[in-house]
Amino acid sequence: MPEPSGRELVWFRNLPQLTEPRLVGWMVRPGDLAVLAERLRQSGIACEPPRESSRQRPDGCALRWKLLRLPGERPGSQSAAMEGLLPFCIEWSAGSPHPADDAPSGLRLVQFEISRPNPDELQRTLDILGLDLRVTRSDHPQLRARIAGPQGTADLTS
Repeated sequence: MPEPSGRELVWFRNLPQLTEPRLVGWMVRPGDLAVLAERLRQSGIACEPPRESSRQRPDGCALRWKLLRLPGERPGSQSAAMEGLLPFCIEWSAGSPHPADDAPSGLRLVQFEISRPNPDELQRTLDILGLDLRVTRSDHPQLRARIAGPQGTADLTS
């Protein structure tokens, strides 16, 4: 699936082959992405500058945002060993509606976990991002989430 800029999002590439619900990535809204990008660079984590993007919904409403991709999101990048466990960072543009504003309600994220064999490097990056999330040690890299709704809970993994 291409972004409006024409570049393909890595974690969307295999969506057509999925046969069951699963986590394919995650996104955070850490605030000013230019400030975050500078903090990452000062901490020794290379990243591209935030990029502006937009799309128009079928109802004609334009959504605008900036997106910061972290190094582990692209094959061959310096942190490819993060196995897709790093988030995308998004900053919604002033005046742009947020898609959740008029999305159906009723679901909530109850639990979110990340695990990998060596959690230290990933933990350091999440700490620099300012995320209050602990990476646990496990045999295989994985994202896990529990989502609750009116009809019960669902557990999803990557």
